[in-house]
Amino acid sequence: MKRFFLVGVLVLVAFVVGGFFAAREVASDVSETPSFSVGRGAAAGLSPADIFNLGPVVAIPCAGLGLAATGDCLGGTGGPQDNVDALSYGMDFTVAARSGNWLFFSVGPGSTGLPGWGTAVRREASCVPAEPQADEFASAAKGTNSQYYDGNGVACDGNAGGPIGLAEAPAPGDNLDALDEFPVPQIHYGGGGGPGMVWFSLDPASPSLPALGLNPPATAGDILLALVGGGPPGAPTRWAQLGALGLQAGDDIDALCIHEGASPTEQYRPGTDQVWLSLAPGSPTLGPPNNWSAADILQAAAVAGQPPTRVVTAGQLGLNATDNLDALKCLVKIGVGGIAELPDVAGASAGEAGASAGGSGWSAGGYAALAGGLAAAVVALSAGAWYARRRFSRS
Repeated sequence: MKRFFLVGVLVLVAFVVGGFFAAREVASDVSETPSFSVGRGAAAGLSPADIFNLGPVVAIPCAGLGLAATGDCLGGTGGPQDNVDALSYGMDFTVAARSGNWLFFSVGPGSTGLPGWGTAVRREASCVPAEPQADEFASAAKGTNSQYYDGNGVACDGNAGGPIGLAEAPAPGDNLDALDEFPVPQIHYGGGGGPGMVWFSLDPASPSLPALGLNPPATAGDILLALVGGGPPGAPTRWAQLGALGLQAGDDIDALCIHEGASPTEQYRPGTDQVWLSLAPGSPTLGPPNNWSAADILQAAAVAGQPPTRVVTAGQLGLNATDNLDALKCLVKIGVGGIAELPDVAGASAGEAGASAGGSGWSAGGYAALAGGLAAAVVALSAGAWYARRRFSRS
């Protein structure tokens, strides 16, 4: 009986230690580092056509997206450079929400957020100069938001997020205008090795749009796809034309979340691939009869050519209808009891919806539940052995 008790204790220790390292492994799969791009006119010579990690450090240069052959990566021609103003690695909605926050975003210059202490956007907008456009915010879509990263890391009016490495003065400062969760090299092609798939859109002034030679010509309402890291980059292709997303001529996608359904392809599949987006101010789809806001989040219809639907309002994010949400990343919404709720991820199994970025098929919550259950079983087994040993010794 003593030997049985000792074995139980050793197994318990093994699970505790193993659970610790498993949690570390899962945490390393789930990036805490934003991957982002900036708007035109950024400080320190940051290119609006590059994709950065914290620092900022260039993660994917303009040329790596295949834009060197079609646009202006260096700004040396006197004309406008390309501007990546929406970004996704096709793996949105695959990581469990943190502390209830499942939508992460940034806003354009001039955005003020709803009044009240519960909106970090409003507090950042009250600084001198106003600086919410360089920050990343988090929301559970319940009318409030909090600061997740700060542009320069200097606390302002109660906010104290870690630094992204962007300038917030002189006004208007840098504008974080494209965002996702997984920095290189965690982007995947078909869920495995090979070149990474990078989805993005370009703003209307980007010279690459007409130079891609597509018929009809590419627009700011299209979603482009670049294959990165598998050899010399080719020009990006058009993954989704605006009409297939339910958008209109003149629309400008400036925030984007994509979840590729099973067996990823290089063409958009309505009803299989999940697409959430926000549109820039002035986009026709925002006008009558919809009367939507540039701070609303829309979902492309499951049937090609059908109009999009509004899935999250500006107010739910703690924003005004006059604000501009111009960068977005989406996690899995976790409801009561740890159950994944909306959004319904098209083409994703329950396992996919909870999978970590590392593709292990388990979320951090899944590992925690498994480790906790096993540890509890071992504790109960050991306690029972100890109790039985005491009764046996007394008899």
